[in-house]
Amino acid sequence: MKKIFLLLPSSLLEDCSDLDAKTIKIGFIARAAAIFKVSEIIIYSTGETGAKSNGKFLKLIFDYIDCPQYLRKHLFPLSDELKSVGRLPPLEAPHHVRFVKSSEIRSGSIRQGVVVRVSEGKSYVYAGLDELVPVYDNHLRLNDKINLKILVNSKGLHGVVVDKIDGYWGYKTLFFNKPLVKLLEKRPAEVVVATSKYGENISSLLDVFETNFKNKNSIALVFGSPKRGLFQIIDDERLMKELFDYIVNFIPAQGTRTVRTEEAIYSTLSIINALLLK
Repeated sequence: MKKIFLLLPSSLLEDCSDLDAKTIKIGFIARAAAIFKVSEIIIYSTGETGAKSNGKFLKLIFDYIDCPQYLRKHLFPLSDELKSVGRLPPLEAPHHVRFVKSSEIRSGSIRQGVVVRVSEGKSYVYAGLDELVPVYDNHLRLNDKINLKILVNSKGLHGVVVDKIDGYWGYKTLFFNKPLVKLLEKRPAEVVVATSKYGENISSLLDVFETNFKNKNSIALVFGSPKRGLFQIIDDERLMKELFDYIVNFIPAQGTRTVRTEEAIYSTLSIINALLLK
């Protein structure tokens, strides 16, 4: 499965008036990430006042949404920043399974869990069951979040840590507390695409994209902020052309004066998804 990276600005929420609006907007984007199987969301700093706290808040809410509901109270202590999480939509991703009784669990099931107790040679993991799952692994630490394969036999159940999972298993979020240029210099993916209304019309690039994406394993889609596009954020047209493989207008001939970032994300991911499936 090809990896898709979303690069988003720390100022993503600058058009939101309160905590409710901020949380709802992040939830909307998180749903897009899960629907189109985004591997990682990377937040870069746009240098505004409070950029660091803005980036940390974005990461917190994105992480919260990605976490299965049965684990949230174990991993996210109550805080003012989480007061509006009740407004979030359910993610309904493959790793978002529900609480079940241990007698109902199917052997071989994979669930996310958190280590809640450690003793000599054994750890106990809460994985959304009515009993803790013992894991015979000396390397686990208290509060570690892990992927767990649950095995059932005549003696009961136990778990095995799973490092690699086939198929989509949610996204990860990283806050890169540096300017976008610094992030792009590290080449976060094999193909890096800027989204901009000043870019080349997507309709003229469809064949090029289809051909070039076939042999690539990862693509990064970069978005600007509500008030500043990527040309304004980087402020150097020559550098833009150096840093990006493509600068694309994914919504040509738009019928509104502006397109919100979250709307652009859905539109862009939908087109990329169709191209990757060809």
